Amino acid sequence: MSAPRYIAVFGEEHFPSGDSDALQSQGLNPLSLGAGVHLWTSDHAIRIGEFGVIIGHLFTRSLPSVRVGGLTSEQAERIHKTSGASLVQDFWGGFVAVVRCEDSKILVIRDPSGAVPAFLKVDGKRLFLMSEVGDMQLFSQIRPSIDAERLAAFLWAPHLIGAQTCLAGVRELLGGQLLMWQSGKCQVSEIWSPWDHVEIDQALQREDHITALRETVLDCIRAWGDCFSSIILGLSGGLDSSIVAAGLRQSSTYFRCLTMIGPGADGDERHYAGIVTGTYGLNVAHEHYRLEDIDPARDFLTHLPWPTGTLFAQGIAATHQRLALEKPIDAIFTGNGGDMIFCSMHSVTPLVDLLRARARPLALWRTAIDVADITGADVFTIFRKAIARAFKHDPQALPGGDKSFLDPEILARALDNAEPHPWLRPPAGVPPGRAAHVAMVKRSQIGHEFYPRATGPVSVEPLLSQPILELCLRIPSWDWISGGVDRSAARRAFRGALPVKILQRRSKGGPGGFMQQIYRQKFEQIRDMLTDGVLRRLGILNPTITPSGLTVTPGTAPSVPARLMMLAAADSWARTWTSR
Repeated sequence: MSAPRYIAVFGEEHFPSGDSDALQSQGLNPLSLGAGVHLWTSDHAIRIGEFGVIIGHLFTRSLPSVRVGGLTSEQAERIHKTSGASLVQDFWGGFVAVVRCEDSKILVIRDPSGAVPAFLKVDGKRLFLMSEVGDMQLFSQIRPSIDAERLAAFLWAPHLIGAQTCLAGVRELLGGQLLMWQSGKCQVSEIWSPWDHVEIDQALQREDHITALRETVLDCIRAWGDCFSSIILGLSGGLDSSIVAAGLRQSSTYFRCLTMIGPGADGDERHYAGIVTGTYGLNVAHEHYRLEDIDPARDFLTHLPWPTGTLFAQGIAATHQRLALEKPIDAIFTGNGGDMIFCSMHSVTPLVDLLRARARPLALWRTAIDVADITGADVFTIFRKAIARAFKHDPQALPGGDKSFLDPEILARALDNAEPHPWLRPPAGVPPGRAAHVAMVKRSQIGHEFYPRATGPVSVEPLLSQPILELCLRIPSWDWISGGVDRSAARRAFRGALPVKILQRRSKGGPGGFMQQIYRQKFEQIRDMLTDGVLRRLGILNPTITPSGLTVTPGTAPSVPARLMMLAAADSWARTWTSR
């Protein structure tokens, strides 16, 4: 399989032979790092001398980036001396590294993109660490259960979640973090932070960052593409997926594009996708969503420690399986995260940043017009709101969530005990536009791996690569809306590389029409699941809601069916974990 995969146990001198045999039967090979460190990995292992290993894909910090298959003794020694910091300074990629130090410390480093998962559970003096939380069932000692409060908080706001997962005692080592394990104790710190990259670099002029953005984005996509032999690219003809198509053209891989078709004009994006595939001469499959592929009660994405699944995604997975019969699929590429990485902002915030920077009146006026073009508000209203916000103390509030259908008591307790992601707490003095951009980047990193790593193709989101993150965070918020268009810097960077109609596209399609079809056909099943399902038994759903309150009527808000389908998918996820 193409997916990097690992399981590690620290602090266990004599590991049960039965568990070791079970791990090896799953295609994981034992790798020695000394006493008290038991590690099994897939083939994606790069040794760091005799004292460490990198699991995943590693690339050089160069243009072009080069995949690293082995380290020199000097590189290994620098990783050791810097306690892993040089991994995110001298390289980039998708990896988790384990390094053993002389003083019995064990370090675990996860790269900033979070491309390779890292879940952990402390059990007494032992630490279990793995790339897939579903692999915990391979151990005879641990059986994770659902944490109802964490699940309630997640259903309120998935983007708020930090290291806590929805499984009791199971935490995530976040992207850019370092874990230190010593004498049965665990400490976590940041080895990479977005706040180190949000200052405006005066040496990086506007046209310089536009050129650098194009070169960096294309290079990262090309480098990722070269790692796989057969790729499916989800192509909507939007800006982000089209950029990924442009980058994959520069790689050595074979890739096909997949455009999913739903009912209604918004669901059929063949026109824009066809502009891309026609311009570049790409292979493409046009596949309709099928209602027969959808079952709200089906186990889906249950290898994850949170219920990220949406019902329409079952249709995409079924299509992948049909396409794999024609030619095996090594990896699934998407443009996911592009809206957030390229700072798609529709508010007065960029103007607030400029006001706080005490920019010249002409620059303020131009940005106010840009905000007006994007938001549809008038310039004077925009100035009034921006000025009111710019010159008052404005602590960054945590993003809000959706409390509909949730029990208010358990939600209140959950939010009191929640640990928000550290990136949602900006340092003092950070402009609101920069804080909002970092929050968007964080939202893009919620794990959405489509398939278990042991059995399915790996999910790759190349726009989340570390060099792209760092460069985009350096671009000021007002430059992302220059000219009155969203993601302006990315559009300008790809002039000449993408068809003009793609660069000018403002519409956005999606599966909304198909989701309506799902609800109309499956609403009784969805209602019954939520009336007497696991979420109800866990006390997460509001007990005052009756079956009739779960029925959509002509006067119901348009957002309610989507919310109910999301809760049904969460109930199916919860049912799977309670039965393990």
